[in-house]
Amino acid sequence: MKPGHNWLQVNSRALYSFILFGILFGYSLVSMAAPLEIFVRAKGTADPVVEASIVDLQSQEFVSTDAQGKASFDDINTPTTLRVLAPGFDVLEKRLKKFPKNGKALILFIEPTVSEGEGLVVYGERVKEKTSKHVLVVEELKRMPGTQGDPLKAIQNLPGVVTAAEGTGVMYVRGSDPFDNIFRVDGMAGGYVYHFGGLHSTINAQAISDFNIFLGGFPVDYGDALGGVIDTKLRTPRSDRIRHKYSIGTYESSFALEGPLGAKDGKSSFFLGARRSYIDFILGPKQVNDILGNDVEEGEELPVEIVQVPQFYDITAKWNYKLNKGNFSILALSMGDELKILNNQSKETDPVLAGALGIGQAYHGIGANWQQRWTKDLRSELILNAYHMEQEVRFGVNPETNQSFFITIKDQEAYVVPKLMWSLNDKHQLTLGSENIYARVPVNASSPRPQTALGPINSTATGLDVLEDDIVIMAGYISPFVKMRSQISKQLNLSYGMRYSYMRGSGGVEMGGWSPRANLEYQINDKTFFTAATGRFLQPPPGQEWAEKFGNPSLMPKKSNHQIIGLERELNDLWNVKAEIYRKPVWNLVVPHPSKIYANQGSGHAQGFDILLRRKFNDRKMGWFSYAYLKSTRSNDLINESFPFDGDQTHSLNFLWSQPMWHKGALNKWVAGARFRLASGKPYSKVTGRDLQLFCPSPDPNNQGSCLVPLQNYYVPRYDEGRNNSRLPLFYQLDVRLDREFYFNHFKYNFYLEVFNVTASKNVSGYDYGKAYENTDNPKKISSGLPLPTVGIELEF
Repeated sequence: MKPGHNWLQVNSRALYSFILFGILFGYSLVSMAAPLEIFVRAKGTADPVVEASIVDLQSQEFVSTDAQGKASFDDINTPTTLRVLAPGFDVLEKRLKKFPKNGKALILFIEPTVSEGEGLVVYGERVKEKTSKHVLVVEELKRMPGTQGDPLKAIQNLPGVVTAAEGTGVMYVRGSDPFDNIFRVDGMAGGYVYHFGGLHSTINAQAISDFNIFLGGFPVDYGDALGGVIDTKLRTPRSDRIRHKYSIGTYESSFALEGPLGAKDGKSSFFLGARRSYIDFILGPKQVNDILGNDVEEGEELPVEIVQVPQFYDITAKWNYKLNKGNFSILALSMGDELKILNNQSKETDPVLAGALGIGQAYHGIGANWQQRWTKDLRSELILNAYHMEQEVRFGVNPETNQSFFITIKDQEAYVVPKLMWSLNDKHQLTLGSENIYARVPVNASSPRPQTALGPINSTATGLDVLEDDIVIMAGYISPFVKMRSQISKQLNLSYGMRYSYMRGSGGVEMGGWSPRANLEYQINDKTFFTAATGRFLQPPPGQEWAEKFGNPSLMPKKSNHQIIGLERELNDLWNVKAEIYRKPVWNLVVPHPSKIYANQGSGHAQGFDILLRRKFNDRKMGWFSYAYLKSTRSNDLINESFPFDGDQTHSLNFLWSQPMWHKGALNKWVAGARFRLASGKPYSKVTGRDLQLFCPSPDPNNQGSCLVPLQNYYVPRYDEGRNNSRLPLFYQLDVRLDREFYFNHFKYNFYLEVFNVTASKNVSGYDYGKAYENTDNPKKISSGLPLPTVGIELEF
């Protein structure tokens, strides 16, 4: 140190220099500039988000993601804040304090949302004809209140559709019988629609794209039936990556798997979904019977005792291959139901039916659909389908053999439908095709002879002739058709066609007929259409009614005329209204005959009015209002008896609405909805008394007319006021639904809770008969107002 220098002064300067150097050096380390690679992914699926904007709030520079969801900054300083913006997603702000280790890319997950004004999806029409057609898309069906998460149950909200009993899927469509409807999946036979008649649909909901529902007046290429058509379209499986989804509901659980077969985003993809009920794993027969026995007085036996808890399963599998100017797919469906109970309630009313009752049914089918465009004006479709459906019922006791009655039916069918679509010019399109079916149906039966819907009102199985046989019913069915769709003018389109159906069956059975049909659409203005349809529809009776030994080989097809006019208007971009009036006479219905077993001597008539006001699914909001008026009758012309049809529900009204609970914030993630149904009561036959009958439970085989045990009393109801002479009370039902999707980085799950409440507001006489019809004058309430909840959770990766 030089003399005269102050030690503290020198060291202070050095200290200041050191501190300044340290600050500058430290800052350079913290705010080091470097390139940064970023991937933006969607929460819940981890799919790339394309064209997302990433803004560096410190420098105000921004970049956009490519098809892989990747974007790069050439030079960015840390610390900083990144803001990510993308249509359909929440805005994300991410504080970046330092770069990822080892030069790795930064991955940001953003959560999907639906903003006001977005989310409207427009679907092209698969079928051009408009009359009596409703198109339902899965985006609005999967959260519809009142469906318990089952898209097919949404059909029951359409005007003109009446369920045989609440909670079932057995449907009367505009006054037609429940078995007079066509059910197709990708153009192929879809088996039966619902497990146990309405508990849950048999097609995996994750595979469904949309439904085309015809309530009547459908074109010739759909087939032969007196009622309506449920045309289910499965979507093309996604091919970007492997996806899997797991669901658990109140009484069933399922999984679905889909993705590419081979290269990503290639031509080949698959879907596999399976579902099974699980109540039988949790509750045994005793526990279920204890639940059912809560309302039974001490010392009394249950009217119905569960022996085997109901169980069901279904499998939906689809493989799709994209061809050059075409598409090829294979669909496989498998489903089964099984139930065993002990029927005690028939002991004093129909004793041969009392005892064990076992019901089992199964369907296994596979089919192919090939669509090809050959030229600009020529395309074709080929549908191949083969299936095996088995039904077995065991019930009661045959007093002659002391063995259970049984009916076993094994339906084996092959189905081929080629179609050729040719655009002759800009105004005329020609469709040619043929529906060809070969059926082999072994039937083994030991049963009281089945009665038709128009049979005796007071018929009991006890005392009927016993049908015992083991036969094979075989039939071939060919039905060529031609359809021309023409643009007559700028406003007028006309579709007209002809179908000829011919069936030849075992024992020389032959039946057939012509079915001319026409549809008209006239565009009154840009938003309004006038529609009309008329045509002949026929349907062969079921095999057990025309097969030799079982029925009458001389039966002819059931027939009906559909006459419909309607008006359809778009009120704005979201709302539209559709109204129709219709008339539908039916004849050649099958009734029991004293000498011919069955005869075509039944007839009927239906007429009504439908209106549907509907809001398109948009902004996670949807709404329906429907009203239907129906008057439907049936007649047994053999005995000159006319009466209201079982599905004659004069007035029915449905109102449903669903939307986010709030326009922003956390409540915006929750969707709430409700459905309210109000309907007049369906007809029923009022029991006015009972008549005592005697029954021998053990006949003497060596002495005709003698009984080895004392005769047993049983009672037959008396209907002095006629068939379907009374009405059930006014029916109303309220369903409330709440659901939300929760998002995580690589998966999401959806939760829903639905509660429905069924109430009939009046007491009814002659309907709830009590024990052996002894309480016909004692009014009883036929349904309760107990709220019943259903819960579902879906987990998707």
